[in-house]
Amino acid sequence: MDPYSNEELFRGIKNRDEEVLGYIIKRYKPAVRVMIRNLGGSHENANDIFHDALMEIFEKIVNNAFPLKGKLENFLFVICRNKWRDQIRKRKSLNNYYSTLILNYDYVDPGFNIDMDLYKDALQKSIENLGELCRNIITLVLEGKSQKEVAGLLKKNYDYIRRRYHDCMKKLKELARMAIGEQNEPSHENIN
Repeated sequence: MDPYSNEELFRGIKNRDEEVLGYIIKRYKPAVRVMIRNLGGSHENANDIFHDALMEIFEKIVNNAFPLKGKLENFLFVICRNKWRDQIRKRKSLNNYYSTLILNYDYVDPGFNIDMDLYKDALQKSIENLGELCRNIITLVLEGKSQKEVAGLLKKNYDYIRRRYHDCMKKLKELARMAIGEQNEPSHENIN
């Protein structure tokens, strides 16, 4: 049985009661961690989401914009889930933007005078020069798949894919820089 009623929990949050806040953290944070990890997040993501959700609940209670009817636990989990989904949407949107920018070059700033075909070719050649696993990881992520989905598709551990993704992106950037540098080098022919 919970040592605090729902009303006591809400009052404790509003009054910043350390004992009540400690109880809420001890009681609900592990469950939020499990939920966020099951949705593809990390331990750190879960801690950030939990903290942000508590702050949102606090602000709503202080501003009398929070319905004090329902269980705190339900509100907390809904807010955490929604905050995580918002982060995922932002990440996918950002990934889609970057993949479009990197692979399609549909938009070029008129003040940015570069040969986009050169960069596109260099990037595509660089992807082709990656090892098979890196090529698969990068391609799937650029298609909008989450790293968790990539792990499932490639039958690998999520943490392994997450580490490999960062290593692969680092390698891709190095290869692309080298390819672009080679294509931009001036000819060593005599000009007279």
